[in-house]
Amino acid sequence: MHATAYPAEIVVVNDGGTQPDARDVRLVNLAQSAGRSEAMNRGVRAAKSAFIAFLDDDDLFYPEHLETLSAAARSTQDVAWYTDAVSAFARAGETYSRMRIFGQDFDRQQLLVDNYIPLPTLLVPRETFLDLGGFDPAFDLFEDWDFLIRLSQRGSFTHVPRITCEIRHIEGAGSITLESPEGSARFRQAKLQIWKKHADLINENLIASVFENQKRRLVAVYNDAVEAKGLQNHMEIDIARLGREKATLSGEIQALHNRVNEALMRISHLEGANAEIRNALAAAEADRHEKGVRLKDLQAAFSESQQTNAALFGEVSRLQELLDMIYKSRTWKLHEIVERMKGRA
Repeated sequence: MHATAYPAEIVVVNDGGTQPDARDVRLVNLAQSAGRSEAMNRGVRAAKSAFIAFLDDDDLFYPEHLETLSAAARSTQDVAWYTDAVSAFARAGETYSRMRIFGQDFDRQQLLVDNYIPLPTLLVPRETFLDLGGFDPAFDLFEDWDFLIRLSQRGSFTHVPRITCEIRHIEGAGSITLESPEGSARFRQAKLQIWKKHADLINENLIASVFENQKRRLVAVYNDAVEAKGLQNHMEIDIARLGREKATLSGEIQALHNRVNEALMRISHLEGANAEIRNALAAAEADRHEKGVRLKDLQAAFSESQQTNAALFGEVSRLQELLDMIYKSRTWKLHEIVERMKGRA
């Protein structure tokens, strides 16, 4: 329930099976199995919406399925709209293969010869479905193909080339495809039944036209396959070349890694040396700071000493001047005379 556009209503038809635990749906319970065709007819009659989409209990809608079909229905005036589907095979709840893809533009003549529109891919107006009488209960296989042929006589279908659902075939779950595979007696008998019912629409010219168109499609598919094979060969050559280039680059990358590792080791050694240098610089800075403090003290002492010396020189000069004055004075001269006289005595 992760749809990008939620349906206006969900009608579940229980065709004579065990009572399902179904919530928020319109449940149609049939006491006895009415068969695939009649069960779906009753579901459509019970619905109220203007458009109908079909989903078997083993098939799967992708989240964008209903939104894609609704957008197509709003943009064209055709009688029906359909998308593409993939055929998936499952066992014990696990999908082990997705093989055939249903995807072909609308071709009314081709539809008379073979069905290429799985029912879960279809969106059809409810009124048109009921007006055509729904699915023919006479068919237990290919009832959808019979309905599509009758519907195609009303007008064209719009094909939306986008995979939006899976047609799932689950082993042991009553899958019609697995129980009546293509080529089986029941499969061929059901096809003959369809062709007989619509024999008035089938003639030699139509069959020839269908085969010619199918041949053109097969030729186109073959050409695409040949081109794809050529592209595959080129890709394999390119992949081999890229493998060689990758090996060369891997060697160069390894060499660069080795050089990077060597550089990292050198960086590690340099970081150790740098740490020692930083420690030495820190010690030198501390020593320089200590010596700077002592130098300032010495400079201050020297300055003080110079000031003291200057003061002493000043005092000496002053005293020298006093001595000079004394030596030049009359008193000093008399003193000298007295001293000389004492010496004579």
